Amino acid sequence: MERYKKRFNEDPGLYSMYTYYAITTFAKVADKARRNLNEETFAAALNASKLPVDELGNPAFNVSKDSRLSNNRIRITQVQNGKWVTLTDFLAPPNPK
Repeated sequence: MERYKKRFNEDPGLYSMYTYYAITTFAKVADKARRNLNEETFAAALNASKLPVDELGNPAFNVSKDSRLSNNRIRITQVQNGKWVTLTDFLAPPNPK
């Protein structure tokens, strides 16, 4: 949080975390597509990307041509005393009836 605050002159929020995750994931996948980045090479790189749990604790990233949802679990965190504190383990999605 301190590094974020120093760099952007504001407190990080939920959308800061989501944006960071989305941009860094995009960058990792786009880097695999290299100079020929287009829809096809990005899709191929996306299908080949198996990214581990990240530094924010997001679940591993794994998609395929048949499943574009990289994960379907969340966990609840909260900033306490200037640090992210995990309140729950990863929660499974509700079971549709």
